[in-house]
Amino acid sequence: MHGRGGIRADLPAAAHDVAANHSILFVEDDAAIRDVYAELLRSEGYVVSLAANGEEAMRLLTDGDRPCLIVIDLLMPVLDGWGLAARLGDNQELAAIPFIVVSAQPPSDGQRTPPAARTRLTKPVALQALLDAIELYCPATD
Repeated sequence: MHGRGGIRADLPAAAHDVAANHSILFVEDDAAIRDVYAELLRSEGYVVSLAANGEEAMRLLTDGDRPCLIVIDLLMPVLDGWGLAARLGDNQELAAIPFIVVSAQPPSDGQRTPPAARTRLTKPVALQALLDAIELYCPATD
């Protein structure tokens, strides 16, 4: 069903074309975290676009960026992760792009997860846990 070189069978048809491009949009307001994960993901064969908040992410997406996956921090200024998730869901084309969320607060602290999120990870996120989650929706190039 998935793994290196495979595409999840449960992805919407529109997402299969997106998943073939091996690119990730990483949306995180902390520049140090954003840059470290971008470098690590690039070393794993991914093309990485960066945004500091949901508004920047929407600009990239409306300008034509079509990643195979979006990684969204929930707690950000300007437009937070919940707002970005809502905007993605309101746009038929963008709603086909799967996303995972990361947050410093575990869900047990009462922090909800956007319903369309495929996976939720708690910060600090171990690199292997992030790679495993990404691999489900956006297989790296071999």
